[in-house]
Amino acid sequence: MDDLKILILDSDTSYRNNLKSVLDDEFNVETSGCSESAINLVSATSYHIILLDISLANKSDFKLVSQLKLQSQDLLPILFMTSTEYDAESVISCFEAGASSYIKKTCDTTELKYKLRSIKSYITEINATKAQSDELESIVSITMHQANSYGWALDLITSVIQCRDFETLAKKIAASFQSIGIQTCIEISTPNDSLFYDSSTKIASPIIIEMFELLRNKGRIYSFNQRTIFNDKYISILVKNMPNDETLSSIYIDSFAKLIPALTSRIQNMLDKHKIVETRTQLVDILTQLEPAIIQVQQEKQQLLDKMIAEVGVSFHTLDFNDAQEAFIAHILQEQLLKQGQIDMTIHSIISKIEKVMNGLPNISIENEETAQTVEVDNSVELF
Repeated sequence: MDDLKILILDSDTSYRNNLKSVLDDEFNVETSGCSESAINLVSATSYHIILLDISLANKSDFKLVSQLKLQSQDLLPILFMTSTEYDAESVISCFEAGASSYIKKTCDTTELKYKLRSIKSYITEINATKAQSDELESIVSITMHQANSYGWALDLITSVIQCRDFETLAKKIAASFQSIGIQTCIEISTPNDSLFYDSSTKIASPIIIEMFELLRNKGRIYSFNQRTIFNDKYISILVKNMPNDETLSSIYIDSFAKLIPALTSRIQNMLDKHKIVETRTQLVDILTQLEPAIIQVQQEKQQLLDKMIAEVGVSFHTLDFNDAQEAFIAHILQEQLLKQGQIDMTIHSIISKIEKVMNGLPNISIENEETAQTVEVDNSVELF
């Protein structure tokens, strides 16, 4: 540490000046002869120790001690300087008033310097311990903030799994950010549409929408003023009030940056489910239309074949076919009937396979499975 900074408070000008001259070669010494001046000095300057004449303190019934400690922002040891005529009761009063120790004015200067050096070493150790304690406290605080932030992010990821539409998803995200005091604007952009949501006003203003357009290509994380935007494939989140505290702001940026890809993954999952539902619906429509159409075609073909067989049978009697010719024509008709049956079996097999594939698709509903939580809204309108 720097030189020990000492304030000598004594109404005896001669003693005060003599003591200063003795200590000046090793310590940084200032002096004062009255209570008011001493209080002003202590409020304006950081001293390491005060040497206070007990008689000066006794004039204010030792209230001067508490006033000096009140004005000092740091730990301020006070050593009372006593004359030989003071008894043990007076010394006890000194300690009760807040004294750290005492010395007699008649003590050897070597003894006084030794005691001051000891106090200097003590103050150095105290400051080092305090610095370590402050550093440890800072680390613990950062760790707790990080743990809370990651825990909050996990809770949000768990809750958005229940969302089945993008509006509910945006509201859920905004409400979660609001729970930690963060106001947001959210854009969810899919191949077919874009949805905007403002946590303060619900409906995003045209300026906000334009801002998303301008900031979409600014990278994954872009900060300006007290705002930060986080961009990903399907979602952008504009944080409107990042904390002023640099440490907390860094923790939030790290946490939000890790959260965004998870939200993108959830949106991709929702899009995939929508596609599955759409595909399943189309298959149902196709099968619903295909089966009656096939049955109708089969019936028409069967009627046509029956008519042909009947006409050929009649023609056997009108035409002069011999037995071999009749057998040949009958064989051809039988082969056509057999092929028709095989075609029908193939068609039914294809339909069965399509039905099997369709039934294998999960029966997913895109409706929301839960009622969206009520979001507290600040009615004060904010442009951005």
